[in-house]
Amino acid sequence: MYQIEQKKKNDSDFLNFIYKNKNFTISQVSKALKLTYPTSKRLVDDFLKKKIILQSDEITHTSGRSSVSFFLNTESLYSIGIQIELKKISFILIDLLGKVKKEKTILNLEFNNKSFTEILNSLFNEFYLEIEEEISQKILGIGISFPGIVDNKELKILDGINLNLNDIILNDIFRKYNKEIYLENDANACVYSEKILGKAQEYKNFVVISIGSGIGAGVYINSNLHHGNNNICGEFGHISIDFSGKKCNCGNKGCWELYVSETAIEEEFKNSNVKELDSIFDKNINKDFIERYTNFFSLGLSNILLTFDINNIIISGNLAKYIERYQQDILKNIQKNIFFKNYPLNILCSNLNERSSILGAALIPISNYFNLVNLD
Repeated sequence: MYQIEQKKKNDSDFLNFIYKNKNFTISQVSKALKLTYPTSKRLVDDFLKKKIILQSDEITHTSGRSSVSFFLNTESLYSIGIQIELKKISFILIDLLGKVKKEKTILNLEFNNKSFTEILNSLFNEFYLEIEEEISQKILGIGISFPGIVDNKELKILDGINLNLNDIILNDIFRKYNKEIYLENDANACVYSEKILGKAQEYKNFVVISIGSGIGAGVYINSNLHHGNNNICGEFGHISIDFSGKKCNCGNKGCWELYVSETAIEEEFKNSNVKELDSIFDKNINKDFIERYTNFFSLGLSNILLTFDINNIIISGNLAKYIERYQQDILKNIQKNIFFKNYPLNILCSNLNERSSILGAALIPISNYFNLVNLD
């Protein structure tokens, strides 16, 4: 029993090592994982046979010795990501390093509890059949990003307030594909993409603010993605910043997402001639709006900082590049909002833009295989 468990641990550690290092020698594996040379060679041989790694033509020279080097075969395995949004479903196929091989988005969808699974099943089947058979055989799994509360163990949508979807089990839809299936809240999915590919690769503690039709937070503390006891950790879109404010779908008043989400902006400018986000976030055109927006945004961030006492905030989604213009305004507002002066806050805007969540969903099966992101 011990030998079986030790082999599993060695395999897991080796996979994590090769993903993070990409190129390596057997001696480097042995040193990094504190394994004997024969054990390290066995690991290399095993994964050479599986074609997860390949032997390089180059010879590495260290300490006067020549060593054969190996590298991660980034096209040995693939993964699929699905992003469910308001009136929209997107699909993506990536290789091990997140390079997009195929993608498709279907817009202007109308679905409800009765029609949703049939629509998703039909659209996914169409996407999957377009994938070459040689690649489909190498697909590790399917990750799904959903903007709401989910049960990631039961693969169940519990509550999607803004989409009017609830109590939907997804496992039956994908059973016939014989792949591992993963379901995550959209903000938590962003944690995967930012930790593996984005700006949080070196952080042990950070929060991702995902802005779309609503707003949510993915919380990564002490090198673990935090879900909470009831999978509702990070639902900061529904903290109230104005108790006498607008009525939210959740039943509360003045919810943060009613003031800073894409839906909120669309509502504010629905009768305006200004429609493009680039113009909406132009201070020369909309100075009053920018001041209100940065103030509302700062109020929500202040609540998050006082809850988690965290220094690194990453903004993801379509609005990230526009919010980036006003980082200093937001930081000044936060210093006014919280009693701890000179709070050492680092606000970063994702370079993955609108792909952050769907890439994260696709990276979940890869993360699980290579042991990249720890869960609480």
